[in-house]
Amino acid sequence: MSAGGYIVVLRGDRVDDFEGSTLEYGKFGEPVPDFSHRSGVPLVCFVSMSQGRITHIADGKLGNRAGTNRRRLNLSEIEQLATPIRFEAILGRVSAKVRRHVKQRLRGGGLLPPKSFEDFIGAVIALAPDAEQRLRRYTAQRKRAIARLTEGVRTALAAQKEAINTALGIAGIDRSVLLRWAPGGEQKSLLDGLGEVRVREDQMIYNDLSVAFAGFRALQASIVGAAQFESDDVRLEVLVANRTPLEMQTGTDLLYFNATYESFVFVQYKVMEKQRASGRPEAIYRLPNAQLAAEIRRMDALLAQISSAGKPADRHGFRLHENPFYLKLCPRIIFNPDDVSLTPGMYVPLEQWRFIEKDRDLVGPRGGRAISYRNVGRYLDNTGFSDLVRDAWIGTTPPQSAIVGPLIQTVLSEGKAVVIAVKRNKEGRGVRR
Repeated sequence: MSAGGYIVVLRGDRVDDFEGSTLEYGKFGEPVPDFSHRSGVPLVCFVSMSQGRITHIADGKLGNRAGTNRRRLNLSEIEQLATPIRFEAILGRVSAKVRRHVKQRLRGGGLLPPKSFEDFIGAVIALAPDAEQRLRRYTAQRKRAIARLTEGVRTALAAQKEAINTALGIAGIDRSVLLRWAPGGEQKSLLDGLGEVRVREDQMIYNDLSVAFAGFRALQASIVGAAQFESDDVRLEVLVANRTPLEMQTGTDLLYFNATYESFVFVQYKVMEKQRASGRPEAIYRLPNAQLAAEIRRMDALLAQISSAGKPADRHGFRLHENPFYLKLCPRIIFNPDDVSLTPGMYVPLEQWRFIEKDRDLVGPRGGRAISYRNVGRYLDNTGFSDLVRDAWIGTTPPQSAIVGPLIQTVLSEGKAVVIAVKRNKEGRGVRR
């Protein structure tokens, strides 16, 4: 699903309410006819508070119901245009095919159809150059540039985006920063398209992270992207490493290090396939899988190494579960830079997976196993997993973390990219539930 555009037409007292709310709070809520829009996809709102003119641009998000067939549309990041845009000027620049739809929305408000939105964006940028920087990621040119990416590149970028998105969610940082991504040039990682958050002095991150990761300096030649993300309380440093060209990568895995509690968690993504069961499509993961079996053997080798680590020295080293390995089974990941929703999926701890591989009730009539949402039973979803990782309730203890470094080299040898995310609380461990 692509970004959408919505026209908000204010009249009478709502104009005064908008001015007051924007001035005092920087945001505004307007009851509108109910419509459907996915929460992780941008919604650009064009506000008319002057007869026959667009006066403001804002980010929109659907809120609670506001009566029968009505929904509250919450506006934030409200920006006043330097010069209001006349409706007639906009209609003169959109194509004849969409002019009727645009005219209807300008008259009474509402969601713009996709092609109308595309034309509308082009008209606004032409008539209000001060809005270009904010709106250019919704242009037809950007869509064409994305469409020109090869299938292999799109697949690799989708996998990296999912891992980075997961890391941002765990750290509690607004994932909408990824919406700034733009195609262009020779991209070696998803981070290449995030010009505003790219770390210019990459060496600063390398020096910082070499303390946390044993043998990290030997991997510097494999780093193809570095970025830093921040919220009020947390700083997240993200690196993308690979030794294979983007279009030839076989996937991406996430290595998440909570530096505040010295804890590693490793997420290996596994793509489910679609099959029809009982007349309807169902996502499944088939076993046995030779590649996964080899990957688990490497996990077991590392687990044998860290089993010799001593016990934690204080309460901060306590973990509910010390095995750092988790599989995420998810439907095929599609590259959509206009959607920052996490792909639904099942997080399964490695120790639980060992039962899944052998429990007889999962064996099919032909002797194989097809793991699905329907038959697996318990699993962690995105929210449950993030909550446990965020404050290091699961993952390695500090003594174990000291000897996990070789894992990165192992992952890179498999032809995958690895997203290395390091989260630090700005004010130490603090107090959390």
